[in-house]
Amino acid sequence: MKIQKLYLFLVIVSALSCKTGDSTPDWTGNYLGVYSTQAGFGDKFSRYTWIISKEGHNQLRIGLLTEDTYKLGSADFSFKYYYSVAARMKDQHTFDIDEEVKANNRVFRVQATGTRMENGWLAVTLPSIANEGESEYLEFKKDTRVSAPQEANLAGTYTTTTIEGNQTVIHTMVVSRGEGNLLRINYRIEDLVTVGGNTLRGISEYPLEKAVMGQSNSLKIDETAGEEGKKVHIRASGLLINMKYEDTYQPDVIALGIEYTRPDGAEARKSDYLEFKKQ
Repeated sequence: MKIQKLYLFLVIVSALSCKTGDSTPDWTGNYLGVYSTQAGFGDKFSRYTWIISKEGHNQLRIGLLTEDTYKLGSADFSFKYYYSVAARMKDQHTFDIDEEVKANNRVFRVQATGTRMENGWLAVTLPSIANEGESEYLEFKKDTRVSAPQEANLAGTYTTTTIEGNQTVIHTMVVSRGEGNLLRINYRIEDLVTVGGNTLRGISEYPLEKAVMGQSNSLKIDETAGEEGKKVHIRASGLLINMKYEDTYQPDVIALGIEYTRPDGAEARKSDYLEFKKQ
């Protein structure tokens, strides 16, 4: 009888422990969205964009896009780097990052504790991508134009256009639902380069079959696609949002930090932060 009572007691204690663990508040809701900051020193000016999505209970996925611009004489030279890390909430005000990443053709570890300040900004010290061995203290401001969609439907056609110098790039994603939480994305990139009054046109298509739609409208891509001999590994993380552009309200925008690499690890094209608008 005593053994049975002891067994029953242990079962109850175990059940209560599990229940207590499950009842831990989820603090991720206040963090989801797009953040940015900038810093300048000497001939270097940097812009940073954080895209924060939900990966699980008190777990975040953070995509960081860094754009470094160097001024040499009258010319500007720009470099973009992207990496994605997981972050775990310690409490409602702090989160930890501890993950090995690859950016700027080197592998390094990101170990940091981020803090959500009273004004909603996120403060964190991160290793410098451009300068090995150095760190940067950054305060990221949340983009207040962003809001969460009430009813998310990722299926549809999304586009965005970037212009840099004589090059225009049109990005198009046709998204459809796959099995479970998987998405099929036909990703098309059209490059238009103007040289001497003539426009050169190139098109690349990447059929993605395993994009993942996660919690709170998050989206994650980690897949190799493209023609044989021209394959590119596309790695991206972000989320579906609503966005206000000046006086225009744009529902259903896919905000992504995205990286393109070749099978040998070399950069296939510049990493970027893109806002795909639903058509």
